[in-house]
Amino acid sequence: MRRWSAPDNAGRAEDERFLEAMHRHEVDGMSFAVLARDLCRSRAAVCGMFKRVRDAEQPCQCVNPENRDGGMPPRWWRKCP
Repeated sequence: MRRWSAPDNAGRAEDERFLEAMHRHEVDGMSFAVLARDLCRSRAAVCGMFKRVRDAEQPCQCVNPENRDGGMPPRWWRKCP
């Protein structure tokens, strides 16, 4: 029996939505309540997403010091500027 699975790009789209939400919260100062409304989710669901990311954070494992300069531009995950 074959099980249903989401298309390969579904994970990417969800990741991009979450990265955008992180940017809007951390850079633009948008509240979890507003993000929840925009994402069509509950505030608790948005808080949970942020908590899971914080809990999974790992220390930087960059070997070269020049890679630790915070040089990634805002919204680096977007394909088009």
